[in-house]
Amino acid sequence: MSDSIKSKCRLCGSEKSFVKYTIENSEIRRCSDCTLMWLNPMPTDEDLEKVYSKNYYENKELASDDAQKTYGYSDYLSEKLYKQIGFQKIVKQIKSMLQANDQELSLLELGCGLGFFLDVAQDAGFAVEGTEFNKYAVKWIANKYRFPVSSKKLDVFEDQSYDAICMMDVIEHLRDPFDVINESHRVLRNGGILTFTTMECDSFISRLLGERLEDIRKIHEHLFFFTKRSIKKSLKQAGFAVEKIHYTGHTFSCGDLVERIAAMVPLIGRPCLHLVNFFHLRNLKLYVNPRTKVTVYARKI
Repeated sequence: MSDSIKSKCRLCGSEKSFVKYTIENSEIRRCSDCTLMWLNPMPTDEDLEKVYSKNYYENKELASDDAQKTYGYSDYLSEKLYKQIGFQKIVKQIKSMLQANDQELSLLELGCGLGFFLDVAQDAGFAVEGTEFNKYAVKWIANKYRFPVSSKKLDVFEDQSYDAICMMDVIEHLRDPFDVINESHRVLRNGGILTFTTMECDSFISRLLGERLEDIRKIHEHLFFFTKRSIKKSLKQAGFAVEKIHYTGHTFSCGDLVERIAAMVPLIGRPCLHLVNFFHLRNLKLYVNPRTKVTVYARKI
């Protein structure tokens, strides 16, 4: 692959890009025009299949300062309760934007993980369906829930067949997120809502931590990195009107949080970790919003 192709922006087509971060043998390039960032070189399909396994949800070495071990979740199942509290707010927002009365609404989640978001949406009255690349997750959901989940690609879904499409921390994992956004526009009914969460690379904390930030260091799974500007541009090009973008936080156990901080900023995190262990605070739950992640709501027009 030539340097000109490597540096060409998938969103705006500009060939003016530069290396923003270098992590091990990978670089993260940034478009000088639209601010989109992407991983170079991209992992192969075989590389991704190795990452998306059962270990993806139980990676005990996530907080390591070794980028080779920075992927997935330390204990995804233990986060279910707190993730679903946040998901309830998102589902409520989607439902209010659709302004349905008594009619049943339909919702498709792309990259549904272990089904925690779909579980919440179904409880809220949506008819739900999910897609998931991780074969372990598809089997796990089949044994746990009754809603349909498969490894189908979005291009097999019928035109205007869903009221809402959601991607929770997924769009940055996609080989072609812009094709998925375009296909989502096709699959959504008129006035339908596309919702997704992703990292926001231009927030103060994101810029301050830079390549030390966990989401940046996940070079085995994160292929694209967005700013508010590139998010708005990609949605507008696909025929969406952005209705709301807000920063989203997360509830962590105190032990998990300080271990992650120690991996990013050792001088601060390691002393905090000693204090947490000394005072037996590892299981204390804390809600933190460093303004590094956004939830986006866009309407098909």
